[in-house]
Parts: sequence; C-alpha cells; structure tokens
Amino acid sequence: MRQINKLIIHHSGHKEYTLETIRQLHVQEYKWEDIGYHYLIDQKGTVFRGRDVKSVGAHALGYNQDSIGICLIANLDKDKLTKEQEDALIKLCKELVEKYDFDSESILTHSQISEKYCPGKNFDLERIKSLIFN
Repeated sequence: MRQINKLIIHHSGHKEYTLETIRQLHVQEYKWEDIGYHYLIDQKGTVFRGRDVKSVGAHALGYNQDSIGICLIANLDKDKLTKEQEDALIKLCKELVEKYDFDSESILTHSQISEKYCPGKNFDLERIKSLIFN
C-alpha cells in the first residue's frame, strides 16, 4: 500500500457537475484512467468514491503520490457549502484522520500547494479543521 500523508480538498468549480460529468471530463477529455479524486461530495451530502485510495490520484500535481483528494461538487467562489455537504465532509475527514492518523497540518486545500484558487474563497479550512478535530 502506498504511504498516505496528506488530505487535499478541492472544489469542482461547478455546482451543476455530477459524478458522471466529472468522470467523463477526467477519463474522456483528460485521458486519465479514472476520476482524479478519491472522494467526491455533492450538494446533498452524498459521498461518492472516485479513484481507489490504494491508487495514486490525479488531483494535485506533485502531491498525488502521498495524498487523498476530496472534491466538493460546488463553486465555492460563488456559493457556500450546503449544511449536508459540510456535514458529509466533516464525517469523511474524521474517518480518514482516524484511519491514516492525520494531524491538522496534514489537511490542505489545493490552493496551499499550487497556484490554483481552489476550493474557492468561501471555503474556510480553519473552521473545517476545528470541526474535524473537536
């Protein structure tokens, strides 16, 4: 099994996207083997599995080898997380923190490791971390 040291949070940039829209984009257009993210969470709080966690993701150039990618299906530059989406994110992150022994510093946003502005200006990582590690 690969060494997993980080959890990287993204947004899709489009709240209309679905699991299949993202799969089509990643597989057919980008020519990747599967969705680049390991988990996706829609507006209703449904958690979808993307790429198997045992497989290296395709979500954060230079950081894919040792990370898990979570994509929030939303445009968090324009909108805020729904309550259901936030609850699902917290629950999933708590499970992953326990499984992989992540600390607060292991949870990052895409913008912290790249020049992307992702997951958007309305995503409050510090608040999310406080809810995960309460």
